Amino acid sequence: MILYLHGFRSSPQSYKATLMAQAMQERGLQDRWICPQLPASPRAAIDLCKQLVQQAQARTGIDLASDLAIIGSSLGGYYANNLAEHWKCRAVVLNPAVHAARDLASQVGEHSLYHSDAPFVFCRSTSASLQT
Repeated sequence: MILYLHGFRSSPQSYKATLMAQAMQERGLQDRWICPQLPASPRAAIDLCKQLVQQAQARTGIDLASDLAIIGSSLGGYYANNLAEHWKCRAVVLNPAVHAARDLASQVGEHSLYHSDAPFVFCRSTSASLQT
């Protein structure tokens, strides 16, 4: 199973995510692909990922350490590292946010997603919660 985590302000409609989804579908593996719309809150994003993977594990019986791979881009890479440590599984990170709290501190305020006009607010407390 592959869990793909997009970056800040991005979505499952990003170029990398859609390319991966297409490759999985062409191989008949779309049921082993999870690419959620991540909430702005880091805690909520991590909790959503844990819930989705636990549901997939209950449905398929996969062994997380050997059957799960997480791909994360930018802020998704930060999350991928966190989750890979939690589940002791493989991860591929693409241009990961290494110092997420520091790097995203300048993003406090109202934004919209790149692939839609959906607004969201990134709060100072949200940025601070990215501290490791």
